Amino acid sequence: MPLSNPSQATNSNTSKTDNSNTLLDQASLTITNSNLNTRLTIKQQKKVALLGLNGAGKSTFIRNLIGESNNLDLELLYQTNNSIKNDHPLSLKPDELKFKKLMGYQADTMLSMGHLSAGEYLHLCAGFKQVSSAEYNKIVQQIISDWSLEKLLHQSLQSLSKGNMQKMAIAQVFINNPQFLFFDEPCQSLDPIEQERFNNNIKELIDFSLCLFSTHNVNHALTVADDILLIHQSKIAYFYQEKSQKNYLLFSFENKEKISKILSRSDIEYEYLGSNLYKITGSDIIDEFVKENHSSFEFCLPEKEALMPLFRLLASNEWQPSDLAIDQAGEL
Repeated sequence: MPLSNPSQATNSNTSKTDNSNTLLDQASLTITNSNLNTRLTIKQQKKVALLGLNGAGKSTFIRNLIGESNNLDLELLYQTNNSIKNDHPLSLKPDELKFKKLMGYQADTMLSMGHLSAGEYLHLCAGFKQVSSAEYNKIVQQIISDWSLEKLLHQSLQSLSKGNMQKMAIAQVFINNPQFLFFDEPCQSLDPIEQERFNNNIKELIDFSLCLFSTHNVNHALTVADDILLIHQSKIAYFYQEKSQKNYLLFSFENKEKISKILSRSDIEYEYLGSNLYKITGSDIIDEFVKENHSSFEFCLPEKEALMPLFRLLASNEWQPSDLAIDQAGEL
């Protein structure tokens, strides 16, 4: 399994890195766009998928989250709580060194380092992340085991397949025992066995980490993530929460009368998402309504099943969210 909670490392075989004296057991990320009056807070123990079409801006969004870019007018605040020192929550900006030491990032492409062996590459990454040699020797064995790298260590990077290169890019994320994890299309080029390994390992991390990963695969997002942010034009166009069980999405070109009929019910709450798309939250009446009126709409589906139709709407320009769909403070 992946590296254990650093704050519990003294009771396990897993080692801590040099930043262990400030290791933290709570984490959150607050994303604010003051221009759109939008705020979203993502808390520890969450696995959040950034889902979007090709070219939707998922990589750009992640680069803004980690401080590599600053072109989306996002105000970002990372907060951690030091359980060892019992300090007040520590607030960090993505360009601060303290945040960088608590962050792990897998980019969608690796730097050209073909002359290095896979083992040398991991050691180089440890140097960049200021992990001491003693701690590295302990941590690297866990990483090799977690990601099945034994047969790759003495091979040059340039000789590796795309899938094995991707495994190396993912593995280096964990060298500094990070609390904030960011993966950009982590499962591209991975075979089914390695995709399963990634999914299983990430599921083991939720007790002490905050994890965001981008994907264009709806099934992957639904399988691994707790919550999903639908990215469009580098903005959050929609967010889906796993705990929302009775939400439906209705979309219609012309049946405004049908939509008005259901929205007039007093026991139903709704959110208008633009372009004749509605998010409906209600009671058991919703299920009955769906059965009776399913054919009256382009789609009228439970929220989870509507993610693929949402993709189609975005691809066909039939639904164009003008702003973030989150028009008030939200929490994941």
